[in-house]
Amino acid sequence: MAISVSCACGKTLKVKDCLAGKAVKCPGCHKPIRIPGGPAGKAPADAASSEIDKAKEKEALLRFEAAQRRKLDSAEAEAAYRQEQNKLIESYDQLAGKSGKEKGKKRELAGEKKRKATFFMKIGDAVAVVLGMLLVRYLMLAIVLGAGAVGSVYLVRYVMGYMQTETAATTKPKDERIKECYKKFDDAFAAKNWSAARDALENVIRADPNKVINREYKTRLEKLEEATRK
Repeated sequence: MAISVSCACGKTLKVKDCLAGKAVKCPGCHKPIRIPGGPAGKAPADAASSEIDKAKEKEALLRFEAAQRRKLDSAEAEAAYRQEQNKLIESYDQLAGKSGKEKGKKRELAGEKKRKATFFMKIGDAVAVVLGMLLVRYLMLAIVLGAGAVGSVYLVRYVMGYMQTETAATTKPKDERIKECYKKFDDAFAAKNWSAARDALENVIRADPNKVINREYKTRLEKLEEATRK
């Protein structure tokens, strides 16, 4: 059954019986309105239901308070853990900073012990570098010149030896040179070296052009031509 109630602003509204004795908000002016009636006018069944609702509300309130306490305890434990962690980090940073400072001081002391380079020392280093470069260049030049001189000596020896050989060959008697050419021909012919055999016969003609009509020469020439035709 609904209960009718009027607000001071003139708005009339109807509410349920369960809201009797309670305050509701007026939809017109949004001010609280006390609904007439209350626990005294309720039936026994309604009173029992109200007691149950109160017990439920109290239980819910207790659960909420317990949850809030657990949350607070958890937050306090987390804060304590963070605080301890920050202390450990600060201690580590202090130790690391101290060791770093000590190392920096040692490096500074070591740097102070080193002798600082002066203007004259720099000039001396530059001169040493230049002299070293010049020494390398002169050394390379000496190597090249020495190699050239050695090569020239060997070349002169070779030319002189060749000239001596040629001179000795031309100073030999003609008959002896012709005999050597015939011997070279025989050796080359036996080895089937036809070009060397032909060169030997040509050397015979150079030594004595009249050997063209010589029987010994002709015999060897015919042998060579016959061998080359096969």
